[in-house]
Amino acid sequence: MPEIRCDAAVIERIRKINKTWIVRGGLGEDAANYLDLLEQSDNSRFHFACLLTWNVLAYLNAHQRMQHEDPKRYFYPALFYATTTQEQQQFLKKHQFTLAVVRACKERRHPLDKKSRFQQNLAPQTRSKLQQVAAVIVNEAKLIELSM
Repeated sequence: MPEIRCDAAVIERIRKINKTWIVRGGLGEDAANYLDLLEQSDNSRFHFACLLTWNVLAYLNAHQRMQHEDPKRYFYPALFYATTTQEQQQFLKKHQFTLAVVRACKERRHPLDKKSRFQQNLAPQTRSKLQQVAAVIVNEAKLIELSM
């Protein structure tokens, strides 16, 4: 991943948003712990995660989707977008929708990889929403990578 720097004010805002939102199953705590881990161990992925999450929120705002959709559905998968398999097991095992979107993002980025079966048991409406969220996140990630 190329060297990416995210403005300190954006990082602070991402952390503040995570702290203030009410989420289930400890997702906010897991996200905070993930950010702390990245900040200490992989500064490039830390900055990428914050920038991607911020850009996804900006996309939602620009397209007036925040009025009609829960931005948390986009925020957390964007934050966890670059997780390793081990990090997914550590931080996302209790957060099935977020994990499903992260995996769908990977499948969109690497279509030759063997498709997982996690989406087969989803209702069509849920699968459609998952793919919609993944498409936004992957597109914003590509824009960041292209700008480097």
